[in-house]
Amino acid sequence: MNDFRDNFQAFCRLFNNDRSYIIPLISINSKTVDELVKTIKKLIETNTLINHICYILDTSKPITYNDMIIPLQKLQVLSVAPALRLFKKPNHKDRYIHMINFLLANPQIFAQIIYLNALQLKSDDICYFSTMTFPSLYLYFMTHHDQKMSIELLNSISKLHIYLHSQKIDPKHQFITDLFYGYFISTHPGEYFQNSILPLIPKLLTSIEKQELKYSDKTLVRIIYWNHMIIFVKELVDRLTTRSPLFPNSAKLLLKMIKETFPSYYKIIIIKYLICRYINNYFPKVNNIYYDATMILNESVGLDTYLSSDMKDMVKESNIDIERLIDKISNPHSLFNNKIDDAVEMSGRVTLITPRSLSILHKLLTDFQSIVEESNIPVLTNYLCGISEPKNPKDDLQYIQLRVSLNDSSLMNTKIQNTQPYDEIVEIINLIDLGNESYNSAEELQQILFTNCRISEVQKQLLSIENLKNYESALQKIFDNKRNLSSLNEKLASTLFITQNEIDISNSNLEYLTNFLINEHLFLSLTGFYPSTLAIIHNDIFSPKSIYVSLVHTTTKFVSSLNLNQENSYLLQKKIFLDFLDQIDLAFEFQKKVKTDKMPMILSEFCQMNTHLAVELSPQKQRNLSKAAIKFQYIKPNNRVSYNLQLLLDALKNLESFSDDAIMLTISISGNIHIFGFVYFMNSYIHDSVLSNLIFTENENRLLEKMRKSTQILHDNIPYKLYIE
Repeated sequence: MNDFRDNFQAFCRLFNNDRSYIIPLISINSKTVDELVKTIKKLIETNTLINHICYILDTSKPITYNDMIIPLQKLQVLSVAPALRLFKKPNHKDRYIHMINFLLANPQIFAQIIYLNALQLKSDDICYFSTMTFPSLYLYFMTHHDQKMSIELLNSISKLHIYLHSQKIDPKHQFITDLFYGYFISTHPGEYFQNSILPLIPKLLTSIEKQELKYSDKTLVRIIYWNHMIIFVKELVDRLTTRSPLFPNSAKLLLKMIKETFPSYYKIIIIKYLICRYINNYFPKVNNIYYDATMILNESVGLDTYLSSDMKDMVKESNIDIERLIDKISNPHSLFNNKIDDAVEMSGRVTLITPRSLSILHKLLTDFQSIVEESNIPVLTNYLCGISEPKNPKDDLQYIQLRVSLNDSSLMNTKIQNTQPYDEIVEIINLIDLGNESYNSAEELQQILFTNCRISEVQKQLLSIENLKNYESALQKIFDNKRNLSSLNEKLASTLFITQNEIDISNSNLEYLTNFLINEHLFLSLTGFYPSTLAIIHNDIFSPKSIYVSLVHTTTKFVSSLNLNQENSYLLQKKIFLDFLDQIDLAFEFQKKVKTDKMPMILSEFCQMNTHLAVELSPQKQRNLSKAAIKFQYIKPNNRVSYNLQLLLDALKNLESFSDDAIMLTISISGNIHIFGFVYFMNSYIHDSVLSNLIFTENENRLLEKMRKSTQILHDNIPYKLYIE
């Protein structure tokens, strides 16, 4: 029997087979790691921009348009050499890294440093620390590890405050709620609030058009308005409650801690300092409805407000269920997906931080050191000894990459075992045809191999008797390598997928906040600073197309001078053009100039003849058609053109799966004759113009063209057989 020959040939086959997997796996894993590192870096950059916008929207200091355009430009992330030049000594960067890691690993010490010294900071520095520095140190609370450690820090600060004072947080210690809020906004609750609030707004704006005043507490009160506002808030709380699955689990962890730590004060913290603050900061100031809604919410948790006694009684009688809402959004689920933790650990825990953040941190630490004995925390004393703040302590434009962990990347733990010299031995065997050779020992095999002229002297040295006998360990090593690399490949692939999902969530939040910053703040600031550049010449409004080319040229040149990135330049230009259209209609009320005397009858008859088509639709299509009809109803001549455009496009997108005829049926179901005045304005000032391609996407232009044709058929009362499937 040739046991040695059979076993050795089996070894070569298995070794070749496993090695054929290993080489591609190494290549694939390497590329996936590179992609993962880029994705995590992009995620950190996106979250940095989000929090910078939040800081701008939240700070009480006067903000100029120059401040606003910073997060709308390309992020300035410094390479190693320029980053080191920001410090007075090159080794200070590493010392900051060690100091930060010490603080993150010791949340109770960090809590004392913050609590005992935050009062020495200016209000804007507290805001910056809460919205920028604190989140960046904990990687914007992306991982469960960072959520756990930051919650422990906030809990320690809270307990320290309760021990020294009480559960109530007075204005002097408002920095505690600022820190809560900094965590809260970093968890991306935007989708939750937008889905809960925005669908209610068109109905509310329609219902509060009528005003009726009565005396209450010797003042005039808008009784109908406040009735509708209370109904709106009650519906809002119900929607916030039922949509609690959309509420980020990381935010639920914070609310759970607040509820447990402040048993007699948690409602005020959650409603006033988190939910109401978020709504007031990140939703447009439409007729003060959000401010009034948050006043009702504050009243419902027992806070003193400016509401009259009658209104306070109405709020009390409405039974707004705040307790149920808080129960839902403070109940985190216990099933955690650790893939994002894996992604961060694999790519290395690197964050972006500004010199200003390091300067604030340095001040907190040096102030703390001045009030405690050095022997209490010798490690911290050693870190601080001789270290200074960055050269430009107020620099919040440039970002430094900083490691917030001293541990190696977990990728370093995946070791490839050395299988030499068997890689070369098997390669030699592959070059030789041993199929007809007979051998039953390592010595016989060596003799056959040595007599082969194609083997060099160097290769012969590898073919020792010992190596030819002890091949089993190499087989185990290459098997382990294949298994470990395959496991790593699966882990990398799933981790990259989850990380891409996190990128999508962050991008969606960034898109909303960017639009909000541009539309609600930057545009107004620019209009005030450059009134002549952005002014509309009313003499040209009756023939606006004649100035479109000039308007586009001036706007493009002006926006280019701001050095925004491409996407944000487009958004600002779009806002300027839409405001131009709004000003035309505000000045001359063109939406009201269409004769619609016959339209109610035409729409009614059209609806009666074709309603059966809607009944025959599937339940899902019926819901889509109904949603579109409701949005059509909210188009009013008193609305700004830009708002009506938003309603119209949202409605048309609900009808994209239908035939074009569905638009006519939906208009007739809505019964809204004001649609024709709005479409008349579009035909006069937007249709087939240079602005159309600048304001709308190709798909939006296509939908608007369908709308024009549909309203024309209805307006002319042309006999038409519908097909809406």
